[in-house]
Parts: sequence; structure tokens; C-alpha cells
Amino acid sequence: MNNLDYDPAEGTILIVDDKEQNRQLLHDRLARDGYFLVMVESGEEALVLSEGLQPDLVLLDVMMPGMDGFEVCRRLRANSATREIPVIMVTALADTASRLNGLEVGADEFLTKPVDLFELDVRVRNQVRFGRSKRLNGERAKFEQFAKVSSDACLITDNDGRVRYHNPRAAEFLPGLAKGESLSTTVAYLGATVMPRADWRGALPNNSGVNLVLRQESGQLLWIELREHPLNPPIPDQRFFIMRDLTETVEKRKSIWSFHSVLAHKFRTPLTGIIGTLELLELDVDDDNKVLMEGLTTSAHRLRGQIESILEYVEGKDRLTGREGATNASQILEIFAELAAETEIDAHAGEADSLLAGATVAVHGRGWRAVFAELLRNTSKFASGARPHVELNLLRAGDQCQVVYLDDGTSIPEDKLAQVTKPYFQAEQYFTGECPGMGLGLSMIAAVAAEAGGVLTVANREGSPGVKILLELPLTTGAEARSGMPSE
Repeated sequence: MNNLDYDPAEGTILIVDDKEQNRQLLHDRLARDGYFLVMVESGEEALVLSEGLQPDLVLLDVMMPGMDGFEVCRRLRANSATREIPVIMVTALADTASRLNGLEVGADEFLTKPVDLFELDVRVRNQVRFGRSKRLNGERAKFEQFAKVSSDACLITDNDGRVRYHNPRAAEFLPGLAKGESLSTTVAYLGATVMPRADWRGALPNNSGVNLVLRQESGQLLWIELREHPLNPPIPDQRFFIMRDLTETVEKRKSIWSFHSVLAHKFRTPLTGIIGTLELLELDVDDDNKVLMEGLTTSAHRLRGQIESILEYVEGKDRLTGREGATNASQILEIFAELAAETEIDAHAGEADSLLAGATVAVHGRGWRAVFAELLRNTSKFASGARPHVELNLLRAGDQCQVVYLDDGTSIPEDKLAQVTKPYFQAEQYFTGECPGMGLGLSMIAAVAAEAGGVLTVANREGSPGVKILLELPLTTGAEARSGMPSE
């Protein structure tokens, strides 16, 4: 039998005896208690099998031909892979010298032949429990030594989410962590945003994980992935989690996306016009100039391809949020109208809520350009009609500015709605465009919203086709932020 093809719930015992009758006696008695039992008839076999099987106990006969039990036990203790396995020596030798010899080579217990079956039950049960506890404590000590120097944050909780262990890195992410405290309460106390919008609600995450966005005292955001890693074998009432800092990765992807949007605005629109004009001119030139026009068109197409290639490699820092470049409601509408005018979209920008007068939102003008360029591009790409229609409205709800974007294009499948705003590190397939209608852009808009202290919600429109994009962002007063769009 393959040693990995069983579930040793009660423990694994290796029985070593050269006499079949003795092996069978021990087997029949212990089988009643659910142990997984392996039997061999020589010391040499026991040494080979012990290293791979890693039994919870070795029942070892002393008097065997060839290699006796004392030598087997000595070699088990000399091997780092088998050193911690408990050994009960089964012997007919009752003299003190033999017992001392057994202790010297590392035996843990003795059973005297003929074996008392009730004594066998008790000693085996105690040694299996002790051996498992000893090995578990050893593995726990190794884990804690590793966790102390790990760059990942490690957590162990019980099934109710109370913290039982955390390493120093976890305390850096969540300073309020304390043994015995609830993990979800700690996160809520720190005021973390849970991504996507569907709240964590205190339930422990599983191996699909949750994303935490933590705002530090400096105002900088930490993007944290909290994911469970199942223990194998499982340990009752213990769950192991790792928190990974993905801030640098998110910022890099956001910079690429931002640059992509700027480049689209500055280069793609005029280049598309040039190519379109050249293609029209090709239709109305004589044969002498046709080759020349075809060469110009080919060069323009090549230039556009090179620009697209550059986007795949560019990385850079481009902050899209911050009070230094906050924008007011009228400026948000102006940016939207400017970008929409460069498209074939029928766009309508409504009046800003009068309650927004004098208030600003901590997203730069270039941030809004990236957001609206992405939304308009998605609307054009997935339009259901010849000329798509979009609406933009700005409302005030308490201390929040609600930016509502509506289009009449393709609705998003219900099973995908919960995924579209996940930061890309849990939805890399969206970055590659494998899911129609959901690219890196929506998750990056969610990142911009979180960085500004808000949230992004994506839903299908009720009663009509299309999508509703809702950005809810905290307002700042004019005294707190500079009014005006930063230059590009």
C-alpha cells in the first residue's frame, strides 16, 4: 500500500518482530482502536520503512536474528529523520542490565513478554499521544522561527477568528493585533476598507482570500491580501492565514494604466484621424501617387503598433489622488465633456448638485481623465447599438460625492459582477482581457477610489440594458484643498 493512501486519524504504528505469531497478536489487538498498522519481520526493513512512513510509534522486538532491537533503536535515534519517533521495546529479557541497555539506546517504554494486552493498550495510547504532541511542538517551534524572519505576515486563529499567534510582520500591518482578540474586530477597529465592496462582515476568509486596503497615519495606502492556507494535516480549531503586502505591485499596475489612459488621450485620437484620412485619400489618388499613399498609411499603422507596444513596458509613478490636486464638481463635468467629445458616443453631462458648491474631491484632473477615458472606452467597445448613449450625474449624499455613470451597452453577467472591482492581483485574468467587458481598468478605478477614501460599485441597470458605475468619494472643503486642475 502507498503510505500516502490512508488517513492515519488514530495514528500509525510500525510492528517489528521476526515471529509472525507475535506480529499478528499485536496487530489484532491494536486494530480494534483504529490504528494504521504496518508489520515487518527484520530490523533492516524497519529502518528503511521508518524514514518514509514516519510512524507515530515503533513496537520493537528485542531478540531478532541479524540486527537486534537494541541496534535498530540506536540507529533510529542516530537518524535525524527518525530521531523523534517513540519506541516501545517488547522483550522477554527482564533483567536490569537489558533495561538499562534499552534506555541507553533511546527506548521510551518497555513491554515484557508475554504481553499484557491491557497494558499494551495504555502504553501504546500514551506514547502515540506523547509522540504526536512532541513532534507538533517541534514543528511549531520551527514554524515560529521561520515566521519571525518572514517578509509575509503570518496569523493563526481558532475557528471563531480569535488570534492565537501572529508574527512581527503581521503586527506591522495590523498594530492592534493581540492574542485572544478577534481578527475581524481588529481590522474593523483599524478602519480598513475591504475589497470588493461586498463587505467581509467578520467571517473568516478562505483560500480565495479578501483584500484589505489599510490607510496609514501618513495617508499612504497599504494593499493587503489576506488568504487562508489550509494546514496539512489539519489541526483542530486552528486556521493559518498569510497577509501579503502587494502595495508596490498595485501601484506599478496603476501607473501603467494611468499612462495608458494619458497616451490614449494625447496620441491615439489624432493618430486615428490621420490613418482615417490617409485611407480616404487612397481611394481618390491616381496610380502614380497610390504607392506613395499606401506607404504613408502603412507607416502610420506601424507607428500606432509601436505606441501600443510601448504601453506594455512603461512603468512610472503617477499619483492620481491627493488634496493638492483636488477637483470641484464643475471641473469633473468639464473633463468628462471634453473626453466624450472626442468619441462617437452620445454623451450627456447633467448639472452638478447645488449642494456640491464649494466642495472638492481628492482626485486629480489626470485621475479623472484616466477614469473617464476607461469608462468611455468600455462603452464604445461593448456598445449594443450603432451610437451608444451615456449619462454622467454628480450628486451629494451627506459628506459623499456620488459620481454616477450610466451607459446603454452590454450588461455584465450576474456571476461576474462581484468580481469586476477586485484589485487585479486576485483577478489577473481580467488584466489579460480573458473575461469580456472586464479589463484592468475597472479594478484600477476601484484602486483610485480607495486611495481617495471612497468605493466603486458596478451594477447592471434596472429595467434597461447597460451598466451603472457609481463612485462614492468623500468631499473636502475648498479651504482644505486647492481648487483647480493640475497641468498635464
